[in-house]
Amino acid sequence: MEKGAVHTGMRTLVDLSRFDGDFHWGSLLRLALLLPEGAEPFESPRTAYVVSDDLFSPSLRMLRNMFGSSTHRAFRDPAEAIDWLKADLAA
Repeated sequence: MEKGAVHTGMRTLVDLSRFDGDFHWGSLLRLALLLPEGAEPFESPRTAYVVSDDLFSPSLRMLRNMFGSSTHRAFRDPAEAIDWLKADLAA
């Protein structure tokens, strides 16, 4: 974050459509603890996950709890995920 590569208002697409493995929850928790609490009022952080089935739902709930200042949604269609990420950016 110090070098500007990432910021609290980023919108991110994570393609898990071919993922067949485990999350390293310890690493994700450490990452969540590094991020500042909340985002600036003008920012709207979002993370879209492209998934192949509904088995991701429990993991999505955990990610929402870990990264509470960001909105998280799962999609089956990558184009829908991108549209959601781009929504309200032009405003």
